[in-house]
Amino acid sequence: MPEAIARRTIYDQFMMALGEGYCPEKMAELLGLPIATISLWLSRLSNLALDFTPGADSPPLQVSAPDAPPGLTLVYTPDVLVARAGQVVTFTADILNDDSVTLLDTNLIPGRQTSAAEGDVIFTGITSPFDMGDLPAGGMRSISFSHTVSEHEARSGGDLVSNLTVSARSAGSNTEVTDHCCARVKLTAVGHLRAAG
Repeated sequence: MPEAIARRTIYDQFMMALGEGYCPEKMAELLGLPIATISLWLSRLSNLALDFTPGADSPPLQVSAPDAPPGLTLVYTPDVLVARAGQVVTFTADILNDDSVTLLDTNLIPGRQTSAAEGDVIFTGITSPFDMGDLPAGGMRSISFSHTVSEHEARSGGDLVSNLTVSARSAGSNTEVTDHCCARVKLTAVGHLRAAG
C-alpha cells in the first residue's frame, strides 16, 4: 500500500484512493475491505452528489458554515450480492468515527425493518444492543454476522435484508450521534440444494 494511504483512517484512505483514480477492485484490495463495502460507499457518494446538484431553475446554493456535528458512519455490507440455498452469507458492520474526538458508549442496535418488500427475508444478527465500547477519533471497529440461506428462503423471490443502527455520544459535545445502514442480498432458487429422498 502506498505510504500516503497507509497513514490515514480507513475512510480517508478510501477518499484518497478515489481521488487517485483507483478502480473499485483495486480500492478493495488496497484497503482490505470487501468489494461490496467499496460499492456501497461509492453509491452513497453518488447519491450525495445528486442531492447537491441544483436543477435548472434552482436558486444558487447558499453555503453556511455551522459547527460540524460529530461524525459516526455505519457501513453494513454482505460478502456476496446473490445467494442460493445452503450458502452462508456473512454481513460485516464497519463502524467509523469521522470525528476529531472519541465517541463514547458506541452501541450496535437492531434496526427497524421498514424497507422490506413482499418476499424479503429478514435477518437480524443481534436482538439487543451490542456494546462496541469507546471509539477513538478516526478509529474503526468491525463485527460480522453469518446466516445460512434455507431452501424456503431461496425460493421466496425476495432479498435477504438486514438492518442495523449504531449510536454513540461525542466526548467533545456530549451530543448523541447515530447512523443506520441496510444490507441486501438477492436470493435465488437457481442452483438450490435438493432435499434427500
